[in-house]
Amino acid sequence: MAKKYRVRARVVVNGTEVSDFKGFTENAIVVSKAVPLMHSTGNAQITKRFTFALDYVVPASDSVDWFSYIGTGDAATASVEYEPAETGNNVNYGGVEVTEVGDATVDGENEQVRRITFMAATRNGATY
Repeated sequence: MAKKYRVRARVVVNGTEVSDFKGFTENAIVVSKAVPLMHSTGNAQITKRFTFALDYVVPASDSVDWFSYIGTGDAATASVEYEPAETGNNVNYGGVEVTEVGDATVDGENEQVRRITFMAATRNGATY
């Protein structure tokens, strides 16, 4: 039997599905760092930081007010469902806030895309 791989994602923020995006990135989760010592290298555990980003395609009207997600703390949630939908392909984030509303360029040929970066206090769900 052939394996199935994740090819798409469905994103829901505070119960509202976000459909105007062309890419979703779950950023690296760093769990420890090297500590350089005089004659060796040690290791230190660090606090996990959960971050992700959407490549948001800005529509001509009715675009999302991403700034309303700044400072929301525990009130904001985000759910990501990877497709094909199989058991264990959902990720749920809690305490979500927008950390950056990125640059957007209009060049006369391509759609305007803006990278929206989020941080979350918690992450539950799909394996890494």
